[in-house]
Amino acid sequence: MIKSESMHTKIAPELKNQGNTILASIGISPDEAITMFYHRIVTHRNLPFDIKTPNKETVEAMQELTEPESRRRLKRFSSFKEMMSDLDT
Repeated sequence: MIKSESMHTKIAPELKNQGNTILASIGISPDEAITMFYHRIVTHRNLPFDIKTPNKETVEAMQELTEPESRRRLKRFSSFKEMMSDLDT
């Protein structure tokens, strides 16, 4: 029998519930998913997905959007169709 250890981690409840629902729908337990995730980390000696660091221009644009006066200047649309119409003009 393979020896195993327990892990304790914190995760947002809604994220946990959504993830568990998806895992259950494909027949995988959270323990199995975490074990598979760790196998991929060990096999690839890295995370099994790309982590991108935004460049200076992207960081500045993101910061600009969080400033109160920038948020007031953003256009708001009541529908996707209205937004697409505005983009076409």
